[in-house]
Amino acid sequence: MSIENNKSKRLVVCVLFIQVALLMSELGSMNALLIILLLSWVTLSNRLVSSIFINLIALISIVIIVLSSGFEKTLTLFVLLLLTATGLKLKQANTPVLLQHTIVLAFFSTTLTFLFSQSLWFTVVVVFQWLLLIASLALSINANINVISTIKTSARSLLLLSPLALLMLFLFPKLPSFWSMPNQSVAKTGLSGELDPFKISELSNSDEVVFRAKWGQEIPKDPLYWRAIVHDRFDGRVWQQSRWLTIPSQLVDNSTNPMAYSIIAETSSSQWLYGLSWSTSSHSSVHSNGFGTLFKDNYVTNKFEYDVISNRFPKYHLSESQIAFYTRLPVNKNPQAIELSQQLSKFATSTSDYIDALKLFFQSQKFKYTLTPPSIHVDNAIDSFLVNTKLGFCGHYASSSAFLLRAAGIPSRIVSGYLGGKLNQEQRYTTVRQFEAHAWVEYYDGTQWQTLDPTGWIAPERLQGSLLEDSQLRAQLVSSRGFEFLGLSHLDAFYWLRDQFDSLDYQWSRWVVAFDRENQSSFFSTLLGNNWYIKTAAILIGTIFVAFLVYFTIGRLKANSHNPIPVRLCLSLLHVSNLEDHSPISACNVLKQRYPEYASDLDAFCKAFMEYRYNGKLFPVRRIDDAKRLISNIKIKEKRKK
Repeated sequence: MSIENNKSKRLVVCVLFIQVALLMSELGSMNALLIILLLSWVTLSNRLVSSIFINLIALISIVIIVLSSGFEKTLTLFVLLLLTATGLKLKQANTPVLLQHTIVLAFFSTTLTFLFSQSLWFTVVVVFQWLLLIASLALSINANINVISTIKTSARSLLLLSPLALLMLFLFPKLPSFWSMPNQSVAKTGLSGELDPFKISELSNSDEVVFRAKWGQEIPKDPLYWRAIVHDRFDGRVWQQSRWLTIPSQLVDNSTNPMAYSIIAETSSSQWLYGLSWSTSSHSSVHSNGFGTLFKDNYVTNKFEYDVISNRFPKYHLSESQIAFYTRLPVNKNPQAIELSQQLSKFATSTSDYIDALKLFFQSQKFKYTLTPPSIHVDNAIDSFLVNTKLGFCGHYASSSAFLLRAAGIPSRIVSGYLGGKLNQEQRYTTVRQFEAHAWVEYYDGTQWQTLDPTGWIAPERLQGSLLEDSQLRAQLVSSRGFEFLGLSHLDAFYWLRDQFDSLDYQWSRWVVAFDRENQSSFFSTLLGNNWYIKTAAILIGTIFVAFLVYFTIGRLKANSHNPIPVRLCLSLLHVSNLEDHSPISACNVLKQRYPEYASDLDAFCKAFMEYRYNGKLFPVRRIDDAKRLISNIKIKEKRKK
């Protein structure tokens, strides 16, 4: 095997190692270990093996991958098989041509990373992988090239192409997706249609960005309740999502003081979207339901931006059947909680009195808020929480309070979504992450639905901003995750660096990844007015024409700049006298007839140039200034003739 093949293979293996590290959480530890072992074998062993042995390894790898992953995550399975095929193909690549084919396959493999994430961090790493693959391709042809210089040259080429890429991003028409990968698990979600309050603590284990809210003129004050899913059916332990969540509805017009903002939603394996209070959107892909929450027709398979108008809850009258539905409880479940509700109701003459009594109960009985509550596996879980453990997360308090409200005949439901977020005051946006998943109660006071968050009775600090901004809650979150970068959030330098990168990622998400047809239409209609698409087409054509003109002009200037001084002087003389189709001697003869007063200067220049050009003699230095003066005089004469 040649030296250039070995060097090139090592770079390809390095690229594949990076991809496995990037997609570790998606691929799974068992599959990632299999790919790492396979790539290590390719790198450390230089022995050629038979096709039969390669096929056997491929078969064993496929069996392990399928048993480990199953067929549910089709995209992940495809990427795993492609990585395996690339590694085995690399082992067989004993000629430059086969190696180059494998490098092309690696290009395709690294690009698939964008199907899992389009964040700025992933983009930077994938571009770096491309640079390594370009260097690998060059090494497969010539082992004597310098890898670092090749990477630098490739990086400069990509930078030069960046303006063209930005032009295509903003000006070219945005087409909708013609297809999507089946069973694509592109992102984890902190929410579920079924809310088991004694499992919701698991939602704090991810710090992935869920969405970012870009504020308009007004930045709302805390607490921010981002509504997503309404749960209105309870079986004694689990709250089920409402059957009417995905039914579009014409919402009541209650826009007395609406608040406008926009949301950039990350990719997700659910169709739920986010908004404050009673929300609507004019985005063509976003629908509102009768609860004032937002949803899409399908999964959020691509990061996208949508506008939101939020209002207060409208006032309307619940029918008797609706009141019966929102106060329904399972029979013979949680008897101690029902008895507690009856005791609290004895001294309450109104809904507000009952809520005050409920608040006093939770605060006087030494309940505590924790991100890591103990598991409760008994049938009457609410009784166990209220009487025994008294340690809970938002789901425990929301579920128990909704149950006690229903037991007292007060219509109630649970809403799951997110609470708070990290505000970037300078750029006016809020970032919400998965560990800020939250559940709270909405109850009917006789005229409209009201928000009630019993978590605030026990841990009022949870209602302010991001969960990371409180030292005790941050310590609980870090301890539940183990040591990760999140554990460094208390360091000012790390916190500042994280904010700066988050700001860059926000701009990347807004202007690149989420820049779809509606954003393009809104941007150019604001910038160019009506018929913006015609004006944009004219700008695009004009820009392409100017770009080609500049390109060819610069190319010609560069070509001329590489010519020796005598040649440039001769070309300049031919150009100013409009004799570019003549030879130097013929041009001099024509110019002597045209301008006899310069005959001696023309003869001297022509003689010196011919001696330099054909006899290899040096062009006299004194003739350079004479030639420049001669060219200037002839240029003036030619202009006067016109």
